[in-house]
Amino acid sequence: MTLKRHPALQPLSRDHLIALLHSYRLVQAASGNERFNLDTSIHDFKAAWKSEIAIHFADEERLFPDLPISEISLRRLFDEHKNVRALVLELHLNPNGAVAASLGETLEAHIRWEERTLFPEIETALSPVQLGALQAEGNEIELSRKRKHVVDEAQSEG
Repeated sequence: MTLKRHPALQPLSRDHLIALLHSYRLVQAASGNERFNLDTSIHDFKAAWKSEIAIHFADEERLFPDLPISEISLRRLFDEHKNVRALVLELHLNPNGAVAASLGETLEAHIRWEERTLFPEIETALSPVQLGALQAEGNEIELSRKRKHVVDEAQSEG
């Protein structure tokens, strides 16, 4: 079943696809899946982190504190971002399968929480005017992203 996300959040959901693809590759490579080379998966994740995922985190941290969402959700968002960043740093310092697996699993769980809990909370908490303002921000985010390669890669791994 596909979630029907409000257009205001669709660019961030598309970012999640990128991060999920990389988290999957990290976990699979760390588990010994022969389709995924660990060094390549780590290298590709680091590149995606720098060019896309870290930017996504910054966008959420810039946009979401001004939204009428619960303090608990906002604190969880920042705490989980902090945990992911710590694991990314650990991956840079100690690029091995255990760290890659932990990072991949943590990032996937975080994204699943955002998609299943946080984004629905945002969609119900915001008025139509607030969603419109967020959508304008989302449109700017979308224009700043490069996405075609991710869609092609995800389809080829299908």
